[in-house]
Parts: sequence; structure tokens; C-alpha cells
Amino acid sequence: MVFHEFAERNGMKRSGNDFCLYIGDDVWLLLWVDDIIVTGPNTAKIIEKLEKEFTTKNLGQLKNFLGMDVINKENMIYITQTTLIEKILKKFKMTDCKEALTPPKQH
Repeated sequence: MVFHEFAERNGMKRSGNDFCLYIGDDVWLLLWVDDIIVTGPNTAKIIEKLEKEFTTKNLGQLKNFLGMDVINKENMIYITQTTLIEKILKKFKMTDCKEALTPPKQH
């Protein structure tokens, strides 16, 4: 409950749709175990408060989260799992397997 209390003290509300998402006036926090995505037009204040209250490590621009690659390009955000899929294929020695199109072609 420590993080939840921190979020409430800083004017954030927990989303009714996803308890890992906290919403403020101009900032959103997405929490998963000990990983946090901080996003919005004004993140500096909340990051400063997080750093004062918790041990943090700022990794800068989001590139990877929970096995998903995050690509910020041309005012768009693309989320892929290419790196995770390649890792799984290597683990099971399937790097030479035949690709399957998804969704499959309709008959």
C-alpha cells in the first residue's frame, strides 16, 4: 500500500479499469511490481517526488517494458514483441522455423 498512499498524497487516482494505472491531472503512472512508466506532458515534478520517497533508477526514454519493445517514431508509438519472440525462438532452437501469417489468410 505504500505506493498507493504516495499516489493519493500526490493527487492521483487509481483507475477503476486497471489497478496498476494511476491518473493525475497531467501525468499517468503505470506500475508493475517494481517497474513504473511515468508519462504525460509534465512528468518532472512527480519524478522528483518519486526519487525523494523511493529508491529509483531513471532509464530515460521508454524502450522496453515487460518484454515489449516500445518504438517512438514520427509522433506514433509502436509496441512490438519482436525481441521477446526472437528470444523464445532461440531458447527452443526454432530460429529456422517457417513463419505463419497472422491472422491466417481467409478461404
